[in-house]
Amino acid sequence: MNPLYSVIMVTYYHENYINKAIESVLEQTESSQIEILIGDDGSKDKTVDILNSYQDKYDFIHVYAHENVGLSQNLYDLLMKAKGDYIAILEGDDYWIDNEKLRKQRTIIENNKCVGTACNSLKVDNEGMELGLWNTKIKPGILTKNQILRYQTEICHPSGIMVKNMFLNSGDKYEVIAKASRMGGNHTGMINLIASEGGLYLDDTPMTSWRFVQVDGGKNYSSQKLNKPMNYYDSMRKYEMYDQSFSLNYERRIYEEYVSLKKALKVEMISVVGRKRYRKAKIKTIISHFMNPIRNLFTFKDK
Repeated sequence: MNPLYSVIMVTYYHENYINKAIESVLEQTESSQIEILIGDDGSKDKTVDILNSYQDKYDFIHVYAHENVGLSQNLYDLLMKAKGDYIAILEGDDYWIDNEKLRKQRTIIENNKCVGTACNSLKVDNEGMELGLWNTKIKPGILTKNQILRYQTEICHPSGIMVKNMFLNSGDKYEVIAKASRMGGNHTGMINLIASEGGLYLDDTPMTSWRFVQVDGGKNYSSQKLNKPMNYYDSMRKYEMYDQSFSLNYERRIYEEYVSLKKALKVEMISVVGRKRYRKAKIKTIISHFMNPIRNLFTFKDK
């Protein structure tokens, strides 16, 4: 008999957090009706050891440890293995804070006849101190396809998403999730997928916590985006693949990613060369921008 819920967990260097994440799933009131599928994306710390200890203890926990393939491919592989009627996502460094989350979200989907739902999330720091809410401006209720495409990842954190299992026996229909951005498949991809398949009900009740951590050398998304912005150039370009698959207007997102990339690059360059040298180089660049047309004009006259 297939489980009612498939809980999808992606892990990457989460040795300090994974216990809390898994325990928050085991504490669900309907935990007897779940399977937990965990994909580790090449962690070299103790994450896999911890995962294996849970797998040895619980027969409904299945661990898939492999070399680094990127978040999107990792997520896609797990989605294709899911056998539950409903799929809930939880990243390995986050955790659920409502023991009724699975039941409540299933009820929302059933009552509203929608393909998916998302709850609000608390932002917390590395120590679990609250930093505020993920969503503070989008009103709860059924979101239309246009609203979903407009707000995109502002709607929710990935760990707040539950969808009907549309992946079971779907072949390669949703392969775009694996082929697109290595970093964006579990968020942008899932939001766009929900928009393409039907409506989403947004619940503004926070039922999950998202760790917002930015540290040097950190392996989490926020840290890597801050410290290695050039890694995201490829991700930025590949948003076009989502447009081709889901008929989205991706130009706005490309611009937003470009602005974000510029800011991150500025931070990176200042940290390397210092603020004084950065300002000096920026002034030279601006002067060159205005002087080059004049130089070209005189060069042309000389010829």
